[in-house]
Amino acid sequence: MTDETLSREVALRIGLAARELDNADASTLLRVLSDVAGLPPTAARLAKLKPKHLRQGAGGELAGSDPSALEAACAILKGERERTSPLPSPEPYAEGDIPDSLRVACASNEGEWIDGHFGSCRYFLIYQVSADEMRLIDVRTTEPSASQEDKNAYRAGLIRDAQVLFVASIGGPAAAKVVRAGVHPVKHPQGGEARRRLEELQAKIASSPPPWLAKAMGRAATAAGRGSLDTGESGALLDEFALDEIVALISSRGLNEDTVDILRECWPAVRFNYCLDDEIGQGEPIRSEPGFNLYLVDRRAHCAALTSDFDAAFGVVLAEVEDDEV
Repeated sequence: MTDETLSREVALRIGLAARELDNADASTLLRVLSDVAGLPPTAARLAKLKPKHLRQGAGGELAGSDPSALEAACAILKGERERTSPLPSPEPYAEGDIPDSLRVACASNEGEWIDGHFGSCRYFLIYQVSADEMRLIDVRTTEPSASQEDKNAYRAGLIRDAQVLFVASIGGPAAAKVVRAGVHPVKHPQGGEARRRLEELQAKIASSPPPWLAKAMGRAATAAGRGSLDTGESGALLDEFALDEIVALISSRGLNEDTVDILRECWPAVRFNYCLDDEIGQGEPIRSEPGFNLYLVDRRAHCAALTSDFDAAFGVVLAEVEDDEV
């Protein structure tokens, strides 16, 4: 292999690897590689790379990158991961073909898999999904030339007509833009086959969808059998599935006031309160996660009280666990 051919090959790897990183472009990555591997970045030098080198290089320019994105970028730079598979083929669809359905975008890099980070996925699979039918109606490729400062807004715009986003990972700023575009992000860190994940969603649609899903489908919570807080009727506003999504959103962007605002946008019928865990006093959390606990608030009590009963809950306390409490 000639030097010229090798140079083109390495340049392609750098370009593809940069797409994995939502806080860097090719020039940023080249600066990091110059620091950790030297110039020119040859295939032999790149073969010795590890994700920690990318994270530490050039004064930590990539230190804030998602760990899974750094691993993926490193694999591409080393020539261990090629992006050559053809795009899936959409099925014919006209608006209204699938009644009582919603549109779901899935971040993907290969086939019909949910395996993409929002800021770097190769394309978005667009499905129309109802309780008894799903159809791949579009495949929307992303543009690597989109400017870094507008990347998240650009990608959110690509899926603006969807109601739900399935993604392997997504950063805090990106999640905020997706929510503000009217799309509900659902994080699946383990990835998986898109159609398998959509079958799980179909089961929720067919039974009693949680409020965020009912809202995505254009239904009022009461119309989905959820009852009304104002009249005291029974009906759960929250369930384990909803808590999974709350935990995923907090884990992806941290527990802070901005995150609480996003949660209130996603679940407008649920009351969210943010405090320190040592302010709670007695009570067992419904979920314990690194850095925070979740508690359910009982709507039946005259004074604020905690519960483990989803049917009785109307709010969630987001309790931050400080380092010395862990």
